[in-house]
Amino acid sequence: MKRLLILVILTGMTAATVVAARYSEPLKNERFFSFPLQIGKWSGQDIRMQDWVFESLETRYAIMRNYRSSGGDSINLAITWYDDKEVAFHAPEACLGGIGNEVKEKTVETITMRDSQTREIGKLFVEKNGRESLVFYYFISDGYITPDQIKLRVTIMLKRLRLKRTSAGFVRLMVPIVSGEQSAQTLLVEFLREIAPLVAQYTSTPRGVAATKSPNGKIDKKQLK
Repeated sequence: MKRLLILVILTGMTAATVVAARYSEPLKNERFFSFPLQIGKWSGQDIRMQDWVFESLETRYAIMRNYRSSGGDSINLAITWYDDKEVAFHAPEACLGGIGNEVKEKTVETITMRDSQTREIGKLFVEKNGRESLVFYYFISDGYITPDQIKLRVTIMLKRLRLKRTSAGFVRLMVPIVSGEQSAQTLLVEFLREIAPLVAQYTSTPRGVAATKSPNGKIDKKQLK
């Protein structure tokens, strides 16, 4: 009986969350597009994306850049952002496969960041036209980092159950393997440590007053916490 009651309560809370999400106004994150071009010794250059790419990603909040270091190293960076109404992430290997990359290996690396905290980061070894590349990727939601899309969605759902708005981002770093896999990984770790605090800042949920529509169509102004 107790388990049944808990199940009923959880089902009711989930249903209420779904209804609330439907009537919530989409969040905006215009600062996302101001993500720095100059990051330490790295200088970025935007790669123009065609409309079909944005349609495939199901968001206009997307940037793709090549960052080059003062020493001549180059890393490709892609970041997408979604609010909690329209989280439409695709598996990283599927996205890479869509542009001709064959995923040879998929693992998880534990990286020590600049704040001395460790983070699990997804790692892919890919090949395209005989050229090998190494990929790091992760999902992020208000500072929470994971390579697991399911864990990310559960995190978002739990926040919505607490009636809190949130958002999520996807980050992918890619470098060609020129002087061996270890050299490529060292470069990715260095760049990851450099950009991670900025990514958290520019993908965090916008704070302030958000308009939320109730099922009766009225607008309820709620302060995001």
